[in-house]
Amino acid sequence: LEGKEMKVGQIIEMICEEFEVAQKKAEEDVDKFIKEMCEKGIVKIRAPGQKKSIVHSP
Repeated sequence: LEGKEMKVGQIIEMICEEFEVAQKKAEEDVDKFIKEMCEKGIVKIRAPGQKKSIVHSP
């Protein structure tokens, strides 16, 4: 992700396809992961309009 911005929905979709998990479970896991990374200053959340995206925080 370094220097790249990704929509949270894209991340969830990739996880569902790659690991064959339910969307609800993927959403919960991604939300938890993003929260932890934000707390550590690794990523920042951008919320343009209603679609959240994350960006690597160097």
